[in-house]
Amino acid sequence: MEQGIKNELGPNIKYYRIRMGFTQEEFSTLLYNEGIMLDRTTLTKIENQTRGIHDFQIRVFVKVLQVEYTDLFDDISR
Repeated sequence: MEQGIKNELGPNIKYYRIRMGFTQEEFSTLLYNEGIMLDRTTLTKIENQTRGIHDFQIRVFVKVLQVEYTDLFDDISR
């Protein structure tokens, strides 16, 4: 992993969020409704790979984005 990169999933999370038509604010609200409290600023950091992700958050990202786990890990170079 490159120095300074805190996660590898951020670009895919952003890709699927946009594909679902969610703004960061909308996505943040949906995550909150599932018990994950991430504000828009924190979500930006995740998508820009400057903040790490907890394993329990990945489970909720998959649910809200309606994707498979492998989708978040495939083709990381988006």
